[in-house]
Amino acid sequence: MERISPEHKEILIMVCAHGMQYAEVSETLGIPVGTVRSRLSRARESLQNEMGRTSVRAYNMPPVPASHAISHLAA
Repeated sequence: MERISPEHKEILIMVCAHGMQYAEVSETLGIPVGTVRSRLSRARESLQNEMGRTSVRAYNMPPVPASHAISHLAA
């Protein structure tokens, strides 16, 4: 969480930790609901990327490109 942007962290905390509805977040931050959805999506993606990098670094392995991981899953 420390490596993602403050904007992404804020959205994740409000929605995932505090269980706020998108409309509540929208009103609290003064942004449209669509912006809440897009920020949340980007925040989740950023967090997943950072978590993947952290686990890869922990095992001293080279990161796998997302395109390879996706094509591997489809096979």
